[in-house]
Amino acid sequence: MSWFPSLRAIGGTRGTGPRSKAGPLTLVDLKSGTSRLIESFPYDYGKILASSDVVNGLLSAPLTVEEKSKKVIIVGCGMSGLLAARELLRAGLTVKMYDRGILATENADWTHYHYGRACSDIRKFAAQAVVCELGGMRFAEKAKATWQFFSEAFEDTQTFESFPNPGIVPTALLDHEKSYLWQAGSIEHPDLPPQFQRISDDVIRAMNGITDSDGTTTIDVQPLLGKDVLSPIEEAQLSTFWTYVVTQFDNMTFGAWVHEFVEVPNNWTQDDLATFFNLGFGTGGMGSLFPVGFLEMYRIWIWDYANEYALPVGVGLGSIANTVLEKLKTRYGLGGTGTLTVFEQHEVQGIGYLAEDAPVEPSEQRPAILVCDLVTGRNSLEIDDADYLIAAVPHTALIPMASFTTNRSYPRNSTRHSVVSGNGGSYFYQSYFGKKAPSVATTKMIRPLKNAISKLNMVNSSKSFYAFENPPWESPLFNWATIDAIPVQCVLHDGWPRASYLIPATGQATGPVVGLFSYAWNLDSNKVRAIKDVARTYEFENDPAGAGATERAAWFGPGYSDEWWRAYRTASTVIPGALVTGGDPTAAGTVTEFFGSIASGVQNSDATGIDWQDVAGLSGGFKLDAAGDFQTSNALSYAYLLVLDSELSSDTDARVYQRIYFASDSASNYGGWVEGALMAGTNAVVAILTHINQSKLKPEPASLLRGNPFSSINSLIPLKPYEPWSS
Repeated sequence: MSWFPSLRAIGGTRGTGPRSKAGPLTLVDLKSGTSRLIESFPYDYGKILASSDVVNGLLSAPLTVEEKSKKVIIVGCGMSGLLAARELLRAGLTVKMYDRGILATENADWTHYHYGRACSDIRKFAAQAVVCELGGMRFAEKAKATWQFFSEAFEDTQTFESFPNPGIVPTALLDHEKSYLWQAGSIEHPDLPPQFQRISDDVIRAMNGITDSDGTTTIDVQPLLGKDVLSPIEEAQLSTFWTYVVTQFDNMTFGAWVHEFVEVPNNWTQDDLATFFNLGFGTGGMGSLFPVGFLEMYRIWIWDYANEYALPVGVGLGSIANTVLEKLKTRYGLGGTGTLTVFEQHEVQGIGYLAEDAPVEPSEQRPAILVCDLVTGRNSLEIDDADYLIAAVPHTALIPMASFTTNRSYPRNSTRHSVVSGNGGSYFYQSYFGKKAPSVATTKMIRPLKNAISKLNMVNSSKSFYAFENPPWESPLFNWATIDAIPVQCVLHDGWPRASYLIPATGQATGPVVGLFSYAWNLDSNKVRAIKDVARTYEFENDPAGAGATERAAWFGPGYSDEWWRAYRTASTVIPGALVTGGDPTAAGTVTEFFGSIASGVQNSDATGIDWQDVAGLSGGFKLDAAGDFQTSNALSYAYLLVLDSELSSDTDARVYQRIYFASDSASNYGGWVEGALMAGTNAVVAILTHINQSKLKPEPASLLRGNPFSSINSLIPLKPYEPWSS
């Protein structure tokens, strides 16, 4: 998820003016180079993943037979879980993966790949399939871990094109019923109003003007994050700068920062503020992000990504996940080594540990899950245990799984459950947060992690798609606007649709087109949800003058889904902005007539969408830190370092917690990004391999054990301080 989706169109964070469209790059090009993220600047995750190989993964030497006997449970088959599974299987371990959904389904019209939040719905047309991407759809050139992992699905020679962001492709901006055409680098097009450039300059100046007590600025820090090797002086400079930024801004929302550092100093009018709120500065509205913590916005700005790339024609993030899993099944499933088992439609309802009931002497506790088979065993829970456990799910899904309970709480009514094993032994299952004080684990991990997970912010997200077998701009009903003879393919709207994209399946202006008519998050997503529940009223049904009404009565009867209704309503709002009418609302009738003209028996099958707020177990789209969340995110990101904690290791009752790890982008500082999910998955794997045999780690993954460079400003969980390389 990118918060500034057209930084390249406005010249990137350096503010150097509009640039032309970024050129195509091959996968090998995208994997090259170094890109560090500010909270984890000592670690180059791209190089860490590049060091993995199919023989030993992240290990420099194979594990022994006894070491390979270890079993791991992974909850969640999203990108983080798949990366973790790949690396653990390469190391020779046995892996079980659990997911509550059906990962891949297909019918005559659609193929659905739903791997956690890596979800792609692919509409099949005779000429060309189109991808309706419900998860991640654009990927920063600097996301090096992502591109490394994409090697599982693409050859190095695969070419990637720029994502059709605003200003990169012909774009229309609707502002107070006026339409402005915009495409950076165009031969001929109307300029944006000066107000947009002024607003852009004001924000860029304020972002780049942040300066620490040593005089280091945003502009100074950005190139350091792209260096292949950092000197001790540069590491100290990055650490000092981010410590200053966190200290100054962690408790400030993005909206408060805009008011204090942009709006007031630059004497913005309310119209200026509304323009930024609704349209960004030609990037899509920023207002829905005003309640988010300023650090969440700034850490992406400081990353200084400018180029975002789309996946190849016909490929979505969900189909990449499907390719990865199928490859793992072939090599490690029943047809291969037999060390991978995948359980779909299995809902994990609890994570914790299993121990002997009243043992004669202290016994080693084992990570365990409570799981329900949604197909055959809906009325019963089973227990599965392993040597290690990775919960690769968002933090909102962790809340019920980790059992925030007392012994009188619903739904478990107890945090402890007795179990009789097949050999007649007596065991008990204890929930992750069920351990009572006083204990090392309670003080050092349980209470702080519980505080972190329950506090962490989650935002809504929604997408509404309609797939056209033929481009709408070819309809004789429309006088579609063009720039340099290319039809408008992006509309920025000051109303609830916000940013809309019309993406040709072939990359050309002919053939099938997928319309992402509404892509909203946070406050805007809440507003879009209301459309689904608005009464469906047939146009002028009781008006004698409405005999020529262009809406079809069938649309309002049974058989037309909520997704279709929302896509239709949204398209009727967005398409007028792409017409030469300049956003004239009277053109809406023409849109309705157009939908009537393409009506057929399968039209209802041309719409899809998602509201992540309604997805079971998620209650939202992705993590975005709220003000004051730095310590929370930092603690979850570096909790893997507790594998090195000697106090936990020496406590028989506590060390089971060194075998349970959290992944997904929620356990990173980059919520909503595949990059964050892959970083968290890598951290969990390195912790497990460290626990088994630290000496066999390759130098690249072993570098992750050097510590947390910002532990000194995180009092939530005591974490290993960062140890720089000796100079």
